[in-house]
Amino acid sequence: MAEPFAEALRKATTNCESGWIDERHDIPTIAPEDRIRFLSAELSNRINDKERLQDDRLDRRALYTGVMRLFDEKEILVERWPAKARLILTQVADSASTQPFETHYENLTRQRRRNAVWASLLCFLVYAWENEEACLREMGLELSDEHADDIMDIQQALLMEGFPVTMEKKHGMVEAAIENFFHGLVREERPSGRGNPLLWWITIPVRSAVEEGGDDYISRGVFRENVLPMDLDVRTRLEAIVHYAKVLELYVAFGKWQPNPERYLSVEKDLNAVDCTWIGQHGGPRPERALEDETKYDSEAWKDVLSHLEKEFDIAMGNCRTTTVPEIAKLLR
Repeated sequence: MAEPFAEALRKATTNCESGWIDERHDIPTIAPEDRIRFLSAELSNRINDKERLQDDRLDRRALYTGVMRLFDEKEILVERWPAKARLILTQVADSASTQPFETHYENLTRQRRRNAVWASLLCFLVYAWENEEACLREMGLELSDEHADDIMDIQQALLMEGFPVTMEKKHGMVEAAIENFFHGLVREERPSGRGNPLLWWITIPVRSAVEEGGDDYISRGVFRENVLPMDLDVRTRLEAIVHYAKVLELYVAFGKWQPNPERYLSVEKDLNAVDCTWIGQHGGPRPERALEDETKYDSEAWKDVLSHLEKEFDIAMGNCRTTTVPEIAKLLR
C-alpha cells in the first residue's frame, strides 16, 4: 500500500503554500469553474452557479466544525483518565504496549489535520448523497440503509440548527448525529470496503491520484475551505482513524458502566478532580503529569470500571473481533 501512495503523492505535487501553520502543501490549483465539484469527477452543469458554490462551502464548514467540536469534547474527557485506563486503549491492539494513550491537545495543527481525515469523509459523503448519489456507487461504495439514514439525520440536524460554524457552540443535534454515524461505522460487524465508508475512504486518495487523467479532485486541487489534508501519508491517515475511534469508544464504554451509585460517584469524583484548564489554551504544552498515586486506583470502584472498559474495548476493537478498527489496524502492523 505504501508504494502506490508514494506514487499518488508524486503525481499530486507541485509548489504551493499550505493553509496550515508552519507547513506547506505541495498541491496544484484547479480551475475556478471546477472548484464546486469538491471531490467528484462527474457532476452536473451547476458549476457556474455561485449560490450553489456558497451553499456547498457552508455545508463543508458546518460539518468540519461539527467534527472538531465533537472530537474536542471527547478528547478533553480522555485527558481526565489515569494512565491505567489509557493503557487499555493502546493494549487493545497491542497487548505488549507500555505507553498509555495520549490525546493530540499539545499540538493544535496536528490535532486539526487528524480531525480532517474524518471530516473530509463526512463532507464528501454528505455532499455526494445530496447532489450526486450515483457517484458513490460508481466509486465502489454501497451505502446501507442504516448508513444512509444516519447521513440524512446529519443533514436534518444541520438544517435544524442553522448550519453552525462557530467553535463555541455547545453539543447539540449536529454533534449527536455525527457521533451516532461515526460510532456505527466503528462498531459495524464484518465490514467490507464496499459497504463501510471508513474502510472505503482509506483507498480513495490512493486510487484517485494513481489513476491517469485530469479528473482528480481528491488528492490534488486547492479551493477555499478545503478540509482534506492532501499531504498526510497513508499511515498517518490510518492512525487518525484509529485514534479517534478510541476517543469515541471510551466515552461510549464508560456510559455503559452501571455500578451502584457509591462506586459511580467515587470514580466521577476522581475524574472531575483532574485539572484540564490548560486545554483551553489550545496547543499549549501539557503540564507534567504528576506521579499518580497507584493506591488511589486500587479501590473496588476503579477495579470495576477498568475491568468494564477492558471488556468493552475488546468487544469494539479487539484484535480477534470482526469490527472495523481491527481491519484498519492490520495495515499499521
